[in-house]
Amino acid sequence: MEIKNFNYGSNYLSNDGESRSVQILGDNGAIFSLEVQRTVGSTITFYDFSTQTFGSERKRLKNRKCVNGEASAIIQFPAGGLSSGNNPNKYDLYLYAHNELDTFHVPYVDARFPDDSVDINNTIGSSSSVLQRVIYQYPNSVLQISALTPSSASGFSGATITTASFDLQSGSNTGLIPFSFSVTLGSTKKGVILKQPGLGDLTTFTTLGITEPYFRNYPSALIDVPAENPTEGAITNLPLSGSTTFTMTEEVITSSGVSTESTVTGVGIDGINDLDGPVVVTGVSGTTVTVNKALTIPASGSNTVINFQSLKYRRWQINTSNTSLHALVPGLNMYGATADFTANATIQGILNETELTREVVQQDGSIEEEDYTITNVNIPALETLGKKPTIEYGLISNQDGIVTFSAGQQLTNVRNTNNKCYAYGKTNIKSLTGIDITMTDLKIELADVTTTVNDSDANGTDALTSFDITSTSGILDDVSTVHGVNLNSGVATPVVTNISSNTITLTPGSHVLQNGQSLTFKGAGRVFTISGNVQITNNAVRSTVLYFDLDRLITAS
Repeated sequence: MEIKNFNYGSNYLSNDGESRSVQILGDNGAIFSLEVQRTVGSTITFYDFSTQTFGSERKRLKNRKCVNGEASAIIQFPAGGLSSGNNPNKYDLYLYAHNELDTFHVPYVDARFPDDSVDINNTIGSSSSVLQRVIYQYPNSVLQISALTPSSASGFSGATITTASFDLQSGSNTGLIPFSFSVTLGSTKKGVILKQPGLGDLTTFTTLGITEPYFRNYPSALIDVPAENPTEGAITNLPLSGSTTFTMTEEVITSSGVSTESTVTGVGIDGINDLDGPVVVTGVSGTTVTVNKALTIPASGSNTVINFQSLKYRRWQINTSNTSLHALVPGLNMYGATADFTANATIQGILNETELTREVVQQDGSIEEEDYTITNVNIPALETLGKKPTIEYGLISNQDGIVTFSAGQQLTNVRNTNNKCYAYGKTNIKSLTGIDITMTDLKIELADVTTTVNDSDANGTDALTSFDITSTSGILDDVSTVHGVNLNSGVATPVVTNISSNTITLTPGSHVLQNGQSLTFKGAGRVFTISGNVQITNNAVRSTVLYFDLDRLITAS
């Protein structure tokens, strides 16, 4: 007789605790026992199926029989008591087949994580009497919804942005939850709605730490030479072996001809194809050039020319202390630590193909033309180079590798820097965070601007076209429309066509206003509210912040 399957509910356990039914499928009469161990820190306790509690004494559900092909049991998992940042509690489930009673598991089929360790939950059967499964209980995670401006546009300088926050169970489905938050521009700023929000305007980001360009088998397609010509020059009497400096004893090249972060090439110095990264100028003082690594340079007779080139590279090694390759996906948008990070760069592979035509002789002797493709360069956007990841609690926590960008990056701008890469839309957000998100009824609303007339000439008798108001904050000329009493009813809705200090001009004009009366301005303002409903399916185990990209929704100045 065989035990064929063990349904234990592999989703993460609620931190609040939960009751879960497990099901054992097998041949009629198959005999099994079930043991559940709970590990909190270094303390292991055992589940007592009679009292439905965990204790220090080893307990198990003993010698149970499959009837009509199945058997089931209820496990009452307690509250985890976990706070944000805590490691998860671990539950090991051991299903024993009683071989002495002619019960066995189906034959073992192996499953492995990328680091080649055994993926316990995805193996099939067992080659022994025991089959093991594991469930984790994580702290509640927090989902926050807010907004940002990846481009750091000046119109959003000084803005105040609130956040909608939700406490979620790891692995849970939330149903639709309403949310709302506000964006208030700085007191001297004003903005207009550019478009209504959609799920494609939602983003989140991760930090991408970049170290050195990757050079192994580096095709020319991965190197960009700037429009200016590389600086070249001849030097002689170089040191025979290197410290991290070499001295140009003849001033063929002066400090004005060499810049820091230039790539160094020449006989005996292979700055482009060096396997452990480029030879890079890190300092220039007079005729002394300091580079980033020790060099062994041939005698001057065989090394008369060294080139200093301002090159851009598309393929880079990552800093695994703050970046993991598994958290990245092709198509992420890059925003650098400096404004010099190439605009609109994305994480993107490189495919270079050539379409050719050849003549093919048919069996009857006729000749037909046939198109075919030659792949010249095929570089992936993300590549692990065979390096194994780090697996923690059944999840990848760190993966080393190489990132390729859609455009070459200057050494001086991105080498050894941390940069933000943004994931937009449902698919990329799920890849980056594990969250499967749905949003409905999204909208952005602009609050009207209200102020008062503050002009003694507004006497209720004389018609005015230009007049003073208490504040022009949030009012935008050629956009803001004016609404209120005492406006000229015989003309179209007036528009603010000029603002000078607190004086505004309306077109059409001639309005008989009262000093101190209230006016409302529509079409532009400072306070925006973004709202909708959010649903999370299969919530991730870590807290996440999702942002609406204000650059796409609001024009601010």
